[in-house]
Amino acid sequence: MNTSKIIAIGAAILTILLLFTSCESDNEGYISLSEDLRLSALEKDSAVHLNWTLTKVDNFQEYRVYRSKDKGSYYHNSPIYVGTDFFEHTFIDESPNFLGMNYYWVEARGNAEDDYYRVYKSNIDSVRVGNYPSFSYFPASMIFNKEDNLIGFIDGRQKFTLYNYQDENVVATKTVSYNFAHPCFGTYNGQTELYLNENSDNSISVYAAKTMKYLTRLSMKSQDIFSIAVNNNGKVYVAPNYGSYLEVLDRGHSVSSTINSSYDQKYLKYSDVREVLIANEYDSYSRLYEYFVTADGNITSENYVSSYFSGQHYACVKEDPLTGNVYLQPNGMVKLLNNSYIANSVFGKCQDIAFSSSFVYTAPFEYKALLKYDRNGQLLEAIDLPGYPVYIFIDDNQLIVIFVENPVSYNQSNSYSRFKGYNDETAFGICKIDI
Repeated sequence: MNTSKIIAIGAAILTILLLFTSCESDNEGYISLSEDLRLSALEKDSAVHLNWTLTKVDNFQEYRVYRSKDKGSYYHNSPIYVGTDFFEHTFIDESPNFLGMNYYWVEARGNAEDDYYRVYKSNIDSVRVGNYPSFSYFPASMIFNKEDNLIGFIDGRQKFTLYNYQDENVVATKTVSYNFAHPCFGTYNGQTELYLNENSDNSISVYAAKTMKYLTRLSMKSQDIFSIAVNNNGKVYVAPNYGSYLEVLDRGHSVSSTINSSYDQKYLKYSDVREVLIANEYDSYSRLYEYFVTADGNITSENYVSSYFSGQHYACVKEDPLTGNVYLQPNGMVKLLNNSYIANSVFGKCQDIAFSSSFVYTAPFEYKALLKYDRNGQLLEAIDLPGYPVYIFIDDNQLIVIFVENPVSYNQSNSYSRFKGYNDETAFGICKIDI
C-alpha cells in the first residue's frame, strides 16, 4: 500500500471519528454523569432554589426532594417534590420554613431487578430563609413592656424567657415550677420590675426587668400562684390557681391581705386607664370582674361589677385604652365600659387584638396576615406576615407580632385554649412591622 492510500484512509477514519464526536456533543440528552449525588441549596427572594448533580442510577424511576427543620430527622419526612424526568435536576421550594434552618436532601430511586427500589441519597444542605428571631416552644403566657422593649414568656417546658425585641437578644432565662402561671411587669420607684412566681412556694421573685437583676422576694398566702398584677404605686395583686380569693400586698411590706370572692378568679390585669383591677375566670362558663380600686390601691369584696359569659376563652384579656372596653378571645367578645353585658365584638373571632389611637389590629385564624380596622370596625387592609399571627403588641411606631408556621382553626383553639390551639412544641418567631 503506497503512502497516498494510507493518508487517505487515515483522513477518512479521522473524519468519521470527528463526525461521531460532533453528533454526540450536539445530542440534547448527552451530559456527564457523576459518581455521587450532590445537592446545593440557595435562597433567593424568600424561595429556595435546589440543584443536584446527575448521577449514575440503574433503571431510574424518580427523584424525591425532602425538607426538614431538624437535621437529625433524615427518615421521618414526606417529600416536597417528586419528579420522573431524569434530566430535570432542579426544584424551587416556594414555601420554606421561615423559622430556624431548612435542611434539604434529594433521593434518586432506581428499580432493581427484584422489584425493590434502590435509593441513592445526596448530602444534606441547609438554608436559613427568614431572618427572624425564633424560639422552639410555644408560650403558655406572654407579657409585654414597651418602655424597656421587653417580652417575657413562660413556655410549655416550664422556662421563663426575657427577651429584648429591639436589641434582639435574650436577657435571661429562669426555670419556673409551673407553666400555667402569668407573671407581669410593673413600675416601682421609677424602675420597671418583673414579678415572677418561679418556685413551688408562696413567694414572688422581683427583678429589675431590664437586666434581670434580683431585687427581693414577696411572701404570699397562696402557694400555687396563677396570675400577678401590679399598679404603679406599689400594690401587688395575686390570684391563686385554686381558691376563691385574691391577695393584695404592698410592695414595701411583707404582709398581704385576702379578699374573698364567690368564684375562682384566675387571670388579673390592672387597668391604669380606669384604675380598676380586671379579674377573669378561666373556665368555660365564667364571669369577668372589675374591682374598683381605692386611692391607696386596695380593693374590697363588695365594690365590684361582674359580667357573665359562656364558651371557652383565653385567660388573658385585652383592654382598649381609648374606650375602656375589655375584649376576650378567641370568641370575639367584648365587655363594654359602664355596661355589665358582654356582646359580640365587631372585630370578630381572632387569636389576639391590639389597639392604637386610630386603628385596631387583629390576628385572624388561618391567615398569614394582620387585619387593620378603623375604630368603627371597618376593615381597611390586610398586612402580610411571614407566618400565622398568635400575639400582637404595639410599640410607639411598631407592631410586635408573634407568629407560627402553621394555622389552627377557631375550633382547635377552643379545644386547647391554654396554648391557643397549638401544642407546646410549636416553634414561634417574632417580627416587627412599622406603622
